[in-house]
Amino acid sequence: MRRVIALTSAVCLALAVAACTGEPDADAPATPAPTSAAPAVLTMIRANSTCEHVGTTPAPVWVDDAGPGLPATQVRSAKGDVVAAIFGEPLRAAPRDDGRNNKILFIVGKPRNGEPLRVTATPAGGGAATTATQEANSGPGEIYPTIVDVPAPGCWHLDLSWAGNTDSMDLLYAP
Repeated sequence: MRRVIALTSAVCLALAVAACTGEPDADAPATPAPTSAAPAVLTMIRANSTCEHVGTTPAPVWVDDAGPGLPATQVRSAKGDVVAAIFGEPLRAAPRDDGRNNKILFIVGKPRNGEPLRVTATPAGGGAATTATQEANSGPGEIYPTIVDVPAPGCWHLDLSWAGNTDSMDLLYAP
């Protein structure tokens, strides 16, 4: 067993050294250079009730106030005043059987003023709404760590309201 580990370690070291030295392989795919230290924010729209991604934009500066360690998948709201950092990716219709939950960290760009966030989720094709409320009792920054469970998979339209502000976004829930 030690011989296998030693051999594996030697091969890995040789590959690492080879990758860092010599001329680049002309047939190797180019590695894109990072464009920003800030994570990209996925912008989504309601397009034929499919929750299509429309591209990426840099995260707004106020997202940095939420602290480090945000997941890479983030969704920006329609007006741009809310970013949803998706910790429970992929979001799944309830009940989840994988031991995880549908945690979404809503980061708002306008002050909470101590007021709760109200989330009303409606299936894009119509149907009964699901609601969630999260008190303004978390930090750092203007954040609302929330679990938003929905009863069926598909595209869900979320109406968000807090401290006299409103915005909306669409999120896709897998089966």
